[in-house]
Amino acid sequence: MYNTGVDVDLALVKEPPMKPVAPSASFLLGLVFAMVLVAGCRTQPEQTATQKHSPIDVKIGNYQLESPYGIAIIVDDGTGFLIDPEWEAEGGKTNYFEKDKALVPPGVAAPDFSYFRASLEQKGANIAFTWGRSGAGNVIATLSSDKAVDLTLKVSGGWPRFHNVLTATENGLTGFGVMPSGRYIPFALECDPPPAIVEANHSPE
Repeated sequence: MYNTGVDVDLALVKEPPMKPVAPSASFLLGLVFAMVLVAGCRTQPEQTATQKHSPIDVKIGNYQLESPYGIAIIVDDGTGFLIDPEWEAEGGKTNYFEKDKALVPPGVAAPDFSYFRASLEQKGANIAFTWGRSGAGNVIATLSSDKAVDLTLKVSGGWPRFHNVLTATENGLTGFGVMPSGRYIPFALECDPPPAIVEANHSPE
């Protein structure tokens, strides 16, 4: 049983925050109004004489209905990674939900998801979230804000049957998507500057 949720807290602040008591897989560093993210999975896995794999098919786009602005990376329809921003004004109250995602304005996207742009509001800050596919299995994204603010990115499998194991690093996280066959798909997410906090579901120790 895998715990697939990972939170990456992005503190867009002028000065690094004071270091609180934190889990062993957390990194607490300050950012200044902007961040660049690079994420992706290896499309040509390493092969050995006894274990050969065919090239994998990677779909990248805004495919998860419950994640209006999220980046979904789907590998051979067997595992995946969802990078999902969380903000206070996400959705609105309806007869069905307190925060109904159906009320989130759509982002602007190219048909092949080589470009996607959305605007978020968080604690009085206006945040631009822009991302696009780069190559066979990678995504490049930018976050920019007109004032200092905290923002959380949640990284998960995205769908109930998609499982992954993720480990915090100094500038993001690394890990593997787990296919139904038992095959492991390498994944990495790097942030520049590094995120304020990373909480992963697997410890490197």
